[in-house]
Amino acid sequence: MTTTRDPLTPYITGWELVIAARRFQHRMEVAMDQALEGFAITFAQYRALEAIDATPRMHISALARKLRLTRQATQAVTKKLVRADYLRVEDHGYVKTVHITQRGHQHLRLLRDSASRIPSALEAALDYDERAALHALLRKADLALEPPRRPTWWLDAPPSVPEWLRELERADANPPPAAPTTGG
Repeated sequence: MTTTRDPLTPYITGWELVIAARRFQHRMEVAMDQALEGFAITFAQYRALEAIDATPRMHISALARKLRLTRQATQAVTKKLVRADYLRVEDHGYVKTVHITQRGHQHLRLLRDSASRIPSALEAALDYDERAALHALLRKADLALEPPRRPTWWLDAPPSVPEWLRELERADANPPPAAPTTGG
């Protein structure tokens, strides 16, 4: 695909895209944290509440996958929400599930109202076609950076020692022919 470039627009490299994406992500997280700070809650904690509200009785591991966090980071976030009486954790021995408390549901309605200012500002700044194009480009960039799938470790494993020893034994049993010597 060839495109003509506007001579007044600087050439944008991959690094400029990385920097712009990080800048936007940071600005969005700061704006979201500021919108939620009156509730003494972070954007990460708000995301966890929204995910749990969408899937009640969620396992901590499932929540970690949904938030794309480690299980340990997810446990830290949920501990803070438990201390704020937004969540309750039920330990079933083999698995822990999280539930939003009554107080958590009440505050979630207020949190949504406060947090909705951020997407509303984006919707006001970008029309539908611009948002759709940006979303498609971000998805394409996301897929471009997806790490290649590696084969499972046992397929990459070196041959076992007995096979290696057998190959040596075969080589010793069938030595290559000796080079002819010249008499002299």
